[in-house]
Amino acid sequence: MADKKKPSTHQEKVRSTPIRLLEEIAKSEVILEAIGDAISVQDRTFKIIYENKVHRKIFGDHVGEYCYKAYKKREDVCDGCNLALTFKDGAVHKVLRELQTDKETRYFEITSSPLKDTKGKIIAGIEVVRDVTERKRVDESLKKTENLLTSIFAALDGLLIVIDKDLRVVYSNWKEHEFIPKEKRLGHPYCYEVFKYLKAPCEYCPPKETFIDGKFRIYEDQNPVDGSYKEISASPVFDSTGKVVWVVQHVRDITERKKAERLITDALTFNKTILRTSPIGIVTFKASGQCVSANDAIAKMVGGTVEKLLKQDFRRLESWKRSGMLEAAEDVLATGTVKTMDINVVSTFGKEVWFACRFVPFQFEDQPHLLALFTDISKRKRVEEELRKSEQQLRNLTAYAQKVAEIERTNIAREIHDELAQTLTVLKMDLTWLKKKLPVGQNPMTEKINTMLKAIDRTIETMKRIATDLRPGILDDLGLAAAIEWQAEEFQKQTGIKCKVALDSEDIILDRDRNTAIFRIFQETLTNVARHAKATQVTVSLKEKEGKIKLTVKDNGKGITKEEIAHPKSYGLMGIGERAKILNGNSIIKGVHGKGTSVTVEIPVHQKKKKESYLLNNTPSTTGVTE
Repeated sequence: MADKKKPSTHQEKVRSTPIRLLEEIAKSEVILEAIGDAISVQDRTFKIIYENKVHRKIFGDHVGEYCYKAYKKREDVCDGCNLALTFKDGAVHKVLRELQTDKETRYFEITSSPLKDTKGKIIAGIEVVRDVTERKRVDESLKKTENLLTSIFAALDGLLIVIDKDLRVVYSNWKEHEFIPKEKRLGHPYCYEVFKYLKAPCEYCPPKETFIDGKFRIYEDQNPVDGSYKEISASPVFDSTGKVVWVVQHVRDITERKKAERLITDALTFNKTILRTSPIGIVTFKASGQCVSANDAIAKMVGGTVEKLLKQDFRRLESWKRSGMLEAAEDVLATGTVKTMDINVVSTFGKEVWFACRFVPFQFEDQPHLLALFTDISKRKRVEEELRKSEQQLRNLTAYAQKVAEIERTNIAREIHDELAQTLTVLKMDLTWLKKKLPVGQNPMTEKINTMLKAIDRTIETMKRIATDLRPGILDDLGLAAAIEWQAEEFQKQTGIKCKVALDSEDIILDRDRNTAIFRIFQETLTNVARHAKATQVTVSLKEKEGKIKLTVKDNGKGITKEEIAHPKSYGLMGIGERAKILNGNSIIKGVHGKGTSVTVEIPVHQKKKKESYLLNNTPSTTGVTE
């Protein structure tokens, strides 16, 4: 049998190289064990040729096995194998691997380095495996904490910065806040550079004081460039020895708040000025009755002091009870409606004072309150009373003048009827006698007498018309209803305007003054219809109901306008109103364009008399105005 071929010297050297390497490693075993890391050596085929004790303890004894089979149960080299990269480029490679041990999943930092022979050829690779599980867990915990803090900082309403004892910014979240200029965010600027645009610390620096005494501070600051306001808090961060190592500053932009505060301050100042200088008395109360504010004006009105008013309870004030203010105030608080009223009270000086009061409900601090406004109207009331008296005097004078005029008309009508009529009648009788005594053939004289008799007849007719216009005898003899009918017929004869009369009763019996007033109003109304209305029909209604006599006159004319009613020279319309007011009545005049005008007068019925005594009690006096 032939002998086996002996290997060449070169082959022996190649095979002996890992052996010599192992021998050298064995010599360094003590050193490798002292390192504390797991170490393995693999040849170019990825076969494990050496493991130290640490490696075997962690991963088990796999010497002689291929690493990808031993650790990954694979049939080929793992993708991204760092040792394969080392074999390829001869460089050191580091990778973090997650490996499953017998007990748990752990993280290892694997560093692969080439092992070379004397000629520089890579003959094997060494892997240093460091267990970084705890560090990994700490890193992950720190990362979670950092993410949490980052989220918290981002959610904060404002800027968060951390400064060191030199006032340098070592941390900030200002990338989320645009009120810090970008050029100020670079590097680790000083806080006074960022916020005050200064080159040196401020004269008074709250963070610096916090570094000294470790106290929390909060303060406001204004940016000298843009005028913005910041609210800044300074919180100390201590080390284990109790020394302040950092100061955390929380910065919020409060420019809008400062503007709002300034507006509120200005508004309060404005309101206080108005309250202080207002001539109107202003008081506010709680719903319970307690006075919470009062101005100088109301104190002066009632003769007291603001301090004294603030102790008052409106629910217990007798003056409020007597004047009706308490009832009004309670109604306002209950219904939420505004109420006004005029009251008459006696001040502490014993002087009678008139106030115009206005009660207004409002909410303050979610509680119902009452605002009471008092205006001294004593002077106005005195003027109103004087005007009322003056108006009443004028009305009385007007009534007196109208009564005098009616009496004079009546007297003149009677004189015309009694004296002139009698004289003309006698003259007519004399002329008739004279005519009979003339000799036959005196035609010129007879014609002259006939002409004079006709003139006398015309004069008698004119006299009757004048007497009737002055004072219709029918008004005194037969009453108001008959006079209205007669006047309507006369109006129809004279104007051609159809006149329809509807009487509630022919037995409407009133005193002389009311008869006269209503009849004169009716005459004035017909006069206005004839002059202005352009009507073709008039409807007249005279009714007595519920103690009032009501006269209504309607036409179908063009319709009076509001301007015409209010015109200062509409004397006829003013006369209608005044005649009604003198007798405590009222008048209403309305017009509808194209449909006509209506005049309605209502006068209370007083001194109504029986029909049988009417003529006796309404006979005009001939002795003058003292009737």
